[in-house]
This record gives sequence, C-alpha cells and structure tokens, in this order.
Amino acid sequence: LLILCFLLLGLSGLNLYWLKLDTRPHAYTDGYPEKTMNLADGLRDQGIQTWPRHLYWATIGPRPSLYQAMASPFVLFVERSPDGMLIVNTLFMIVLGLAVYQLGALAAGPLAGFLAALIVSTYPLTLQLGMHARPHALLPATTALVIMSMVLAIRRRTWPMAWLVAACLFLTFSIHASGIILL
Repeated sequence: LLILCFLLLGLSGLNLYWLKLDTRPHAYTDGYPEKTMNLADGLRDQGIQTWPRHLYWATIGPRPSLYQAMASPFVLFVERSPDGMLIVNTLFMIVLGLAVYQLGALAAGPLAGFLAALIVSTYPLTLQLGMHARPHALLPATTALVIMSMVLAIRRRTWPMAWLVAACLFLTFSIHASGIILL
C-alpha cells in the first residue's frame, strides 16, 4: 500500500509539472467554436423554431453537430467564447471519473475505483483533450460509459441494461464518428 501511495504521488507530481510546463495558448483554428457561436446566436435571435435549421448548418463535414448543440446553451447563457464551450468538457470529465470509478469498484472494490478515477483524471492526455473546445474531448467519457454499461449489462442481463448500452453507443457515435475506433 505504501508503494502504491508513492506511485500515485509521483504520477500526480509529474502530471502537475507537465501541466505547468504546457503554458502555450491554444489556437482555435477549427470551426467548432465559430459554428457553436453561430448556433447560439441563432437560438438567441430567432428562437427555438429555427434551431433545427441552424443545427444543420452547424455540422462540419460528415461529423454530427451534437457537440455544438450541447455547447450552445452554455455559450448563450454563460459566456460567449470558446471558454463557455469548455463547460461541456468539464461535465464530461466528471462523467469520465464517475464511469471509471464504477468500473474499478465493480472489478476490485471502491478503493480500486477511486484510484482508477484519480489516475484517469490526472492523465496528461485526458487533461490536454479537456482544454480544447472539440468533440474529441468527450470521447473518453462516452467510451467509458459504453464499457461500464456493457459490464453492467453482462452482470444483470436485463432489457433496460441492453437499452442503456445502445443509448451509450448512440451517444458516442453521435458525438464523433471516430468513437468506433476507441471501442
């Protein structure tokens, strides 16, 4: 247990040091912030009646516009900047921590779940993804939700659990098509 504590402290210290070194400003060169701002403006100016049309124009290539749809209320009501979009990332980081905790707790108990959630929450790649206003930041959380729902479905073997797996898969693929690669 003492070795595990030192390992966690070392990992946390290295991650904090890495975050301290990574102070570059993040450039927003993609269309996600702009499309989300336009979607929020359309919702504010023309109301909910024309929102489906604005949602159609918020798509970027073949990618679905669910991320822009989830971020637009925060941009509209909290802050009209890419930082307002990061609230969605923060919410999904909480979902990621809870899903990983549940997986660890199911596998080896609450302490293992807590340690797994701590490690995934301080993992540099997860933190880096959470700093960008892009749908890729939500994929670790939705993938963890899919895996957690699959484990629960295997354990309980009920129809509601099967529907939960389907809903989590639909959410993952609706956010970004590359979700299938993660699974």
